[in-house]
Formats: sequence, structure tokens, C-alpha cells
Amino acid sequence: MLGVLVYPFLRKLSNIDLPSLFWLFIPVGLMLIDVALDLLDIQKNSFLTRDITGAIIGVVLPFFIIPGTIRVFYEYFTPPDVIPKK
Repeated sequence: MLGVLVYPFLRKLSNIDLPSLFWLFIPVGLMLIDVALDLLDIQKNSFLTRDITGAIIGVVLPFFIIPGTIRVFYEYFTPPDVIPKK
């Protein structure tokens, strides 16, 4: 929810470009490390570690979902001759 609230202050809603996937791999990697440490019995997970990694992903995901959703609606409802070609 925090990512959705912060998004309009950091990026314009008219911006339909996705950020680099690097910014998605960081929180996913942290979550994978958290799960791997639990599965390998190196460190048991607690609700705190799961909450922290989930919150990080929850902040990052809207920066990918919102522009993608806006792009889908933009391309669906805009006539083909108006959409700029790359």
C-alpha cells in the first residue's frame, strides 16, 4: 500500500515506462535468501523477517504494476494511428 501511495509523488501517472528489472530482482533476491536460509536450517524465519521482505516487495511492485496497467489501457483505448511507434 505504501508503494501505491508514494508512486504519484515519485513518478508521473502519464509515464508508462517500466523501471529497470534490477529494482525488482533486489527484493525478490532478499526473499529467496530468506526462504533458502529457512529451508537449509541455517536460520529459522520469524514473522518479522517475512514481514520485512514482503513489505519491501510491496513497496517495489507498484512501480511495475501501475505503469503496466496504464500502458495496457492506453494501448487498448487509443486508436492505432495515435500510438507512437518506437
